[in-house]
Amino acid sequence: MIAEIDEKEVPNTQKRISDVRGKSHFIKTDVTDKQSVQAMVDEVKNTLGRIDILVNNAGTSVRGPAEGVTEEGWDKVLDVNLKSQFLCAQAVGRVMIAQKSGNIINIASVVGQRGLFHRMI
Repeated sequence: MIAEIDEKEVPNTQKRISDVRGKSHFIKTDVTDKQSVQAMVDEVKNTLGRIDILVNNAGTSVRGPAEGVTEEGWDKVLDVNLKSQFLCAQAVGRVMIAQKSGNIINIASVVGQRGLFHRMI
């Protein structure tokens, strides 16, 4: 299952999955919105019957000098990079608790270990 808000990269991702004989399904999802996340989780569970793994891999950044970053830009970074992982893990976690199994993988940027010039998170 591919949960993504931006549909333009989905065909490339689906091709890469099919190239290794995998199957995929796309669900348009805003991972910063609790209702959108819950709808995605419900669709995955209804389609597959269970959820065994969640890979939180959404991320964004603000480019430019820190002193020029707007509050709106900063809020978007926090929503995509942090809030989305919480919302997805919470919603999927409830399913995994009920089925007594599952794994959650949170992926973070290398920028968490070292800074990049003109890049906030």
